[in-house]
Amino acid sequence: SETTRAELRNKPPNILLTNYVMAELMLVRPEDQRFMDIAGGGLRYLVFDELHTYRGRQGADVAMLIRRIKEKCAAPDIIHIGTSATMVADRQVGPDKRRAMVADFASKLFGHAFNADQVIEESLVTFTEGGLPSREELHAALGNPLSTTTDEFKRHPLARWAEIEFGVEPEEGGRLKRRVPRTLAAAAKLLSDTSGVEAKVCELRLRELISLAGTLNRQTRGRAFAFKLHQFIGQGRALYATLEPVDRREFSMEGQVRASGGRLYAPVKFCRQCGQDYYHVLRGDSRFIPHPVESSEDDQEPSGLSDAAPLVNDWSDDQIPLNGETGNGKLRKTWRDRVPVAVLVSPDGSYGSQQRDGTIKMWWQAVPFSLCLNCGEFHTAQEREFGKLASISSEARSSATTILATSLQEMPERRAGVTNC
Repeated sequence: SETTRAELRNKPPNILLTNYVMAELMLVRPEDQRFMDIAGGGLRYLVFDELHTYRGRQGADVAMLIRRIKEKCAAPDIIHIGTSATMVADRQVGPDKRRAMVADFASKLFGHAFNADQVIEESLVTFTEGGLPSREELHAALGNPLSTTTDEFKRHPLARWAEIEFGVEPEEGGRLKRRVPRTLAAAAKLLSDTSGVEAKVCELRLRELISLAGTLNRQTRGRAFAFKLHQFIGQGRALYATLEPVDRREFSMEGQVRASGGRLYAPVKFCRQCGQDYYHVLRGDSRFIPHPVESSEDDQEPSGLSDAAPLVNDWSDDQIPLNGETGNGKLRKTWRDRVPVAVLVSPDGSYGSQQRDGTIKMWWQAVPFSLCLNCGEFHTAQEREFGKLASISSEARSSATTILATSLQEMPERRAGVTNC
């Protein structure tokens, strides 16, 4: 609040936490000049966290900001500190060269000379005791139960092998550095080659080891092994559904557009506000066809068709926003083509105004998508379609929503729908 800011200005703190955007504002706002008081001793420590993020154009901007701050209020012997957990140079170079590269980066950013001796790296020590086990030790350990106490686990041959082959490796000078991550299958093959035990057995024992290590406590804090397991899941495909009532429609993520009996699959999109699902289709003279999901959002004319909407969510002209009508109750020109139109759609994609066997009532909306029939959220024509409707997997990586939605397909009663998490 402004009251708190005034209190800070009246009595500047010894330590001020901020970001580079606010730091630049402090340089130009007259009321913040108390923070730049060089007469009171000046800025004695300048600390930047997450140093690795200041690269490229942003890094150049921040480097210039640092020089302006120091020109304004730096003490004669200001100390520059930069911290980063991932400031890693080329992994193939030795520690001296690595520290020299980091020092060179820090010198450019801070405008202050650093040398390799001023770069402090982490010092790693092993949790297990006894070093790398022999082939005989590993062969015997793979046939025996794992230790269930922390002290015994630290000396177990398989635990010793796993820490060295998964976690750390020696480098010149006798220090340890973090090992490049490897897959479980690759580690199991290496263990098999080393011990002479079948690879499938090795993988099972490694899985058992990792699970056990996550339950054993260290004397200080944390678990015996802090393994990070990464499972990479390819980008999910679009979700398709047949043009049928909610309780009967079928789903697919295989990309086909034809179902049995002449029915059509159409890609499904979801309102980003409430998760209401809409069919993404192109409208012909008498038939809807599935929109090609690989094309750009704005290449052709996509639309939203709500599924067989319950009466509580059915469309009415009362839902037209206030700015959609003129003073005499007529629709403005910009809204004439944006109001949902009722159509009766058959499973094969044909539509019309007459009720036929198998038809369901849907609401057509031409691009740009304007109004969610469920939550009432309305959009301007200038908004991108991507910001209004989402597919199950909209990004170049799988999200938690993707995994959740895919899992829901395995449930007995399947219902397409995704809500924001």
